[in-house]
Amino acid sequence: MKQPPVLFALAAAELARYFILFGAASAMAGDALGAQELRFILSPQLLTAAMLFFLGLDGARYRGFKPLFIVARAVGLFAAAVAAPQLLARAGTPQGLSPQLFSSLAAVVAWDLGSALYMLFLYREPTEPAEPSTPLVDEPAPHAGSIETVEPS
Repeated sequence: MKQPPVLFALAAAELARYFILFGAASAMAGDALGAQELRFILSPQLLTAAMLFFLGLDGARYRGFKPLFIVARAVGLFAAAVAAPQLLARAGTPQGLSPQLFSSLAAVVAWDLGSALYMLFLYREPTEPAEPSTPLVDEPAPHAGSIETVEPS
């Protein structure tokens, strides 16, 4: 079933969110963590982009991704709420958060909240069943006849 293209736009925004988080984390970590380690730590964030992409392809077949996406957003918002006091305290110090870094983190939190609210209240799962998937390899059709035995004469 064809889904609205908004889910593909949300998937692209999730990819952008990953790179924003990568930039923010690398700015906060400085030399403590290398780029490879940060990519490894942040790689689970790409699952939400994959979820939205597959929901856009076939929402009926991948309907189980919607609650997983909402849980992922809830975990992200909880983590932001836990980290907020420390980040706000660092914002007031000279070696703390720059305004650009703080605004990028605030944009990520706003995106998390907005995407979770969209999936909770605006996204409607398709009611039509998914079309059966076509096999990747052509399988021979089953033989409708019966098996005959031939006796030697």
